[in-house]
Amino acid sequence: MKESMTEEEDYMSDSFINVQEDVRPGVPMLRQIREARRKEEKQQQANLRNRQKSVKEEERERRDIGLKNALGCENKGFALLQKMGYKSGQAL
Repeated sequence: MKESMTEEEDYMSDSFINVQEDVRPGVPMLRQIREARRKEEKQQQANLRNRQKSVKEEERERRDIGLKNALGCENKGFALLQKMGYKSGQAL
């Protein structure tokens, strides 16, 4: 009986215990998994680009654009300020 045990692999031997998958970073992923991740990322980017903006987001964008642009002489309020001695860049 002992002879049959020595011929077969023992379930407590190193060949069964030390079997580990190689999980080091940089090990190439399977092609299918990599392609699935790429497709998912592309889909998420497309969703972000194509989604409809909320009213608050649109208002914020328009306000930021308006605040970045300086007032010109054609603006009536700015023209009145200039007549009273205001020069652009000064504090009120």
